[in-house]
Amino acid sequence: MRLAMLRSSSDCTEETADLLLAGLPPEMRGRFAQIRLWQKRLQSLAVYHLLKEMLRQQGISLPAIETDPQGKPFFSERPELHFNLSHSGEMAACALGVHPMGVDIQQYGGLRPAVARRCFSASELTWYESQTDPAEKEKIFYQLWTLKESFSKLTGQGIRMPYCQLNFIPDGGTEAKKRYSRATELPKGVFAGEAFAEEKKNPWQDFTLHRDSVKPEEKRVNPEVLHIRSYVLDLPYALAACAEEALPECPERYRLSREGVILSEHG
Repeated sequence: MRLAMLRSSSDCTEETADLLLAGLPPEMRGRFAQIRLWQKRLQSLAVYHLLKEMLRQQGISLPAIETDPQGKPFFSERPELHFNLSHSGEMAACALGVHPMGVDIQQYGGLRPAVARRCFSASELTWYESQTDPAEKEKIFYQLWTLKESFSKLTGQGIRMPYCQLNFIPDGGTEAKKRYSRATELPKGVFAGEAFAEEKKNPWQDFTLHRDSVKPEEKRVNPEVLHIRSYVLDLPYALAACAEEALPECPERYRLSREGVILSEHG
């Protein structure tokens, strides 16, 4: 699976949005043209251009996009390809692969304890509320929120998903479990996955979804085969992806120029 982020340059203007709009297939332009504020129009257009660029790199023209009855977009002419999109602030994220996936990116926006109490599981809330550093508490909130969003987008349920039933558990994988098998080896409140990620300086943190998180009649995917990852970014954003295939170690990074051109940030 490929995962990419796109950052809009600070000098992007309404003209940039117009260029992006003109670069989409005619059948897609009407929906975006109705977004009155050009800044919001730019955000929505940027993520589709990121998808278009990722497909172009694979020699594929942007296929027709439709939405299923639950509102999840898909390629009607290329059912073997799956994608998912998200945008927040100046950032857009796109996942592309051969299995269903979900991705979510969120700009940090301060502490939201009421939302945490309403949407977090009991163990997640304990983890969140045990943090004494406001910055760490904010990071954990958006980390968990994007994980829930990415899973709900994977299933196609969106906000209909009972978020408080989803219980995400930090998990560094088999090696981390083996190395930190005894709770006495870890400071109070630190999970094996966190300790392993810190030791290895990995730019991600893996999670597992507790098998009882979703009722059997609501399951659309098997939690046992899911790959769930939260990425550590050098930006005030949280990024998470959930897929039925292996996830990349780092997202590809691009930036959107004022001229509406997508440029790699890796040189």
